[in-house]
Amino acid sequence: MRIAVVGGGITGLAAAYELNKEEGLEVYLIEKEGRLGGVIISEFIDGFLIEGGPDCLYTEKPWALELAKELGLFPDLVYPIKETRGTYIFWDKKLRKLPEGLLLVVPTDIWSFLWSDLLSPWGKIRALLEVLIPPSREEESVKDFILRRFGKEIFERIAEPLIGGIHGGDAENLSLERVLPRFKQLENKYGSVLRGLRKVLPKKRNGLPFVSFKQGMEELVRGLKGAIKDNIKTVLGKKLIDIEPLNKGFKLILNGEEIEVEGLILAIPSYEAEKILTGLFPSLKELLLKIPHSSSLVISLAFNKGDIEEIKGHGFLIPKKEGFKISAVSFSSRKFPFRAPENKILLRLFLKGDELFELDDEKILRLSLKELSRIIKIKSNPILWRLYRWPKRMAQMVVGHRKLVEEIRKEISPLKGLLIAGSSYDGIGIGDCVRSGMEMARILLRQLKMNKNQGGE
Repeated sequence: MRIAVVGGGITGLAAAYELNKEEGLEVYLIEKEGRLGGVIISEFIDGFLIEGGPDCLYTEKPWALELAKELGLFPDLVYPIKETRGTYIFWDKKLRKLPEGLLLVVPTDIWSFLWSDLLSPWGKIRALLEVLIPPSREEESVKDFILRRFGKEIFERIAEPLIGGIHGGDAENLSLERVLPRFKQLENKYGSVLRGLRKVLPKKRNGLPFVSFKQGMEELVRGLKGAIKDNIKTVLGKKLIDIEPLNKGFKLILNGEEIEVEGLILAIPSYEAEKILTGLFPSLKELLLKIPHSSSLVISLAFNKGDIEEIKGHGFLIPKKEGFKISAVSFSSRKFPFRAPENKILLRLFLKGDELFELDDEKILRLSLKELSRIIKIKSNPILWRLYRWPKRMAQMVVGHRKLVEEIRKEISPLKGLLIAGSSYDGIGIGDCVRSGMEMARILLRQLKMNKNQGGE
């Protein structure tokens, strides 16, 4: 039985890995670029470990961590440096520390919250009055939920930069049930997020919910490549142009090659899937294009120690109201070990704005340094810098996203043996993508076995 996975990012790799567990399959992993891994890229330059995309796993979503364990990568895990922990918000021309014990946007350490200078006295009181706000059963955006339950200051000064930064988009439009499902569940069950957290949170929490790898996030990609290399046929530099249905399966038309398969997983962004699938399902065009994607730039800057001011934490976030193109700054060399040589400092800056993609690399560097110097002191130019451009790479889980994805999959379902997977549909985190790829692989195998049994009868 021959199966193809189109898309060699973490979703496609996870799907291929899961399919590789089944004996008797011939599996193709097809990627249009010349490398596997998608946005996960780790580079070693002059002793610095530079991450081009995500730099950690979120352990509250355990699927990638479980995969790392299967691959034997647990000995290579590294954890955030405790001595330098702490995150700041740049608000009203000053870096202000986020309160300790903040669970995304919700205070769990009341004394730290009350002593914080990030919120006004009324902003703190309004947030703590959350326990008196009645629950709502309506589907809401993150903004509407936070405003209703915690007030304007929590949204503008904490939720917008934090949630918007994690998801690379606008918290005003992101769906609560897709982005913060746990908070909605707590509201529904306990009538209050604060009240619910007091009941479900352990009295002692073990550090930050993030881990990375000693050799960078691409260790996960290398682990997957090593696990599948003997059985999976990897096709690089070939783009899927079209699909033709056959009596049993599909003909994949690539640039310069054709492959016939019985099963197919499209682990590519929805806007790329639209170009392939609307010939088979004309009604899908509008649905697939309804899923928006945001763009971002990541620039890493390396300095000699003493040439740039260091903060007492892992980094800081900048709310949209402050008017910067930079949305977040992470001190990589203070966040995880093994990121920079001794007496060197490594930063990662995240910038938003489609108009930035019209600028050349040097102009983006100058803009980044100019904005950064408005927040922390810089004495000299960086000794090294590296820019990564990610156009339309982060799907936006806006209100109605879950129902939209259900509708898309329902439209495709009559054509057995064809499935879609990935961040456009199932979440943008590495853990989400791993779960999506592996789950779709298992569903595809069940479909093909069922078809085979029915054909035999």
